[in-house]
Amino acid sequence: MPIRNPQSWLKYSFQDHTRETSHINIPTLEYSALLFPELLTRVGQFRNALAGITNGNIVKETLTSFDTKYFPPVITDPNVQREQKWLVSWRDTNNWGETGRVEIPTAQLTDGDGSLLVGNTELADLTHPAWVEFVEEFEWIARSPQGSTVEITSIVLVHRNL
Repeated sequence: MPIRNPQSWLKYSFQDHTRETSHINIPTLEYSALLFPELLTRVGQFRNALAGITNGNIVKETLTSFDTKYFPPVITDPNVQREQKWLVSWRDTNNWGETGRVEIPTAQLTDGDGSLLVGNTELADLTHPAWVEFVEEFEWIARSPQGSTVEITSIVLVHRNL
């Protein structure tokens, strides 16, 4: 099975309340000039979806064709920690048997619509509007190392020391 070297990666840098940073890297679909405008729109929608499930500041966003650094206000809430993460697990939809995961720092646990967790668990409530949006955007943008689309299989809250 050949390993595809993705031509495009979508990368984000997050900052917590002590200005420590953490990063995520997601291989994306290959794109042409015709797809580029839609890709830019979807990257913006994905950024908004990330903001709906995290508390930290996104301070940098990179796609192969652009590299944007943001300068948001400093976070003052000491509960915003880069070590509190969403662990997103996915599988390749073309049955290569490929699975993967990405950890998204500064997990947000509640929003105006309530808890992002199922009951008294650390499982994401995938029926919550913030998760519905995130899953849609992630699955549109992300690709497996083989270049296939991916499907999210689970999202759980984890606490990791970096």
